[in-house]
Amino acid sequence: YKKEKDSTGPFLFGISRYFANGNSPVQHSEFKWLSAGTYYILVEGDFGDCTDDYTLAVQKKVPSKNAYLKKLSTSTGKWSNKFSRTCYSYTVTLPLTKSNVKLTATKDHPKAMVSWSTNLKSWSSGSSETIGIPKGKTKNLYCKVTAQSGAIKIYKVKLFRKK
Repeated sequence: YKKEKDSTGPFLFGISRYFANGNSPVQHSEFKWLSAGTYYILVEGDFGDCTDDYTLAVQKKVPSKNAYLKKLSTSTGKWSNKFSRTCYSYTVTLPLTKSNVKLTATKDHPKAMVSWSTNLKSWSSGSSETIGIPKGKTKNLYCKVTAQSGAIKIYKVKLFRKK
């Protein structure tokens, strides 16, 4: 293996007894740096019957910054306003007959992480959270979405149960 380095960082290259076009084992391989993230590769077979050359573009995958929810819903209750991924505060009024409510969050990006808190200090992870609300009381539940990049969005749901 030969280690090459350019302005985008270190890369490890190598071909070891690899078959070019399935015909013959590799006798010779050559790697050349062309520009940042672009390399030229030449592969020759043992018997001279096969020569291939390639240009390889290397791109670093950028982590998603998407920390939005696609959907936020409750098992019961009346919402103050319709859910929008760019609105971060809601009030849900619960009927007198329901002492518990389940909130469910659907993340917009599959690699994002969802967690819940009632105090913004301790968080529990998962796509849903159930909370009990005594009659005539209000509790806040926060839904934190963390993107791959570390970007964070916090949705606040104020839950009020009638007397």
